[in-house]
Amino acid sequence: MAAVKGWLQSKQKLIAAKNKDYYPVIMEELRPLVGADTRLLEVGCWEGQSIRHYQQLLPLENIRGIDCFPEAVSLCQSQGIDARRCDLEKDPLPFADGFFEVVIANQVFEHLKNIYGAISEIHRVLQPEGHLLIGVPNLSSLHNRLLIALGRQPTCMQMFDDHVRGFTPQAFSNFLTFNDLFRVIRFTGLGFYPFVPPVSTFLSRIFPRSTVIMLLLLQKNPQAANRPLWIDEARRVVKQTNL
Repeated sequence: MAAVKGWLQSKQKLIAAKNKDYYPVIMEELRPLVGADTRLLEVGCWEGQSIRHYQQLLPLENIRGIDCFPEAVSLCQSQGIDARRCDLEKDPLPFADGFFEVVIANQVFEHLKNIYGAISEIHRVLQPEGHLLIGVPNLSSLHNRLLIALGRQPTCMQMFDDHVRGFTPQAFSNFLTFNDLFRVIRFTGLGFYPFVPPVSTFLSRIFPRSTVIMLLLLQKNPQAANRPLWIDEARRVVKQTNL
């Protein structure tokens, strides 16, 4: 039984890894947006793996990263990466208004309680028509719907886990486009549990809103420059949470 259980766990990890291979899609989205002079920020850069990946495959010479963990930032800096420590829940981003053409925030917002300040700061540091590429797990993926129907916990929000928020495609899109501050350019679904490529890739294209991960490319709307931000609305509406 132990051998069977171990085999099943290894297969489960393999399927999960295949369904979270978002780098090829991120690269497809970034290529038309970046050049040698593009200023790009990765929010939640961790130890710099993704930044190195982007630097190797794209003509990027001006890329920065932020993370809340000092040891991760130090490791980035030791590799020559321009990384800075910033707690998105509390701190403003350490950059001037409109500094970046592109911001990436992939697999970050599910870790945040205060998503309102984070998205407001990202909006601030983007140029008037800058782009945001943001990805989160999909709470309403097909396998999560089945788990909830069976009275089980969805995989993207386990009890002993780093994730504190869950998002559905409609709610997340509506949140990001609050006050028309961003416009959705493209919605992409990634991974279709329990299948692996090419089957999961095919199903993701047909049912993008039932996938494991959702990835949205947005553009900042310069015509909404003076409208209230997400943090303003949260402070107006949210009464029993310290923001």
